Amino acid sequence: QTLFTILLRYDALEGAGLQSAIPPSVFYFLHKRFQCSWECFASPFNCWLERRQGSGDIVGGGRFGCAFGDTDAWFGGAGSFFGMDFVSMANEQGGGCFQANPPFASNFMESMCNSMNK
Repeated sequence: QTLFTILLRYDALEGAGLQSAIPPSVFYFLHKRFQCSWECFASPFNCWLERRQGSGDIVGGGRFGCAFGDTDAWFGGAGSFFGMDFVSMANEQGGGCFQANPPFASNFMESMCNSMNK
């Protein structure tokens, strides 16, 4: 039922306002250079970052900020970017690097910048 709900929700968006994915080589670079392990804007269909326990390797299926927290949580989604407390998350991890590739809509990008500047 959860998978069906997710498929219906993302299909209803019909691609409007969705972002282009960055290539895996960029994720690897961000992880290796900055220990980036969090995606701010993703879905169960396009998330990439996850740290394997005990290794520096990254594989798909990590934690990520998402559009539909109630159903995406079953697949690693952590809820909306706009509701996350990144300062606390960084403090828990001893610092933080968060990859943000938001949907390409000017009002959405402006809201993201305002949230980051708080």
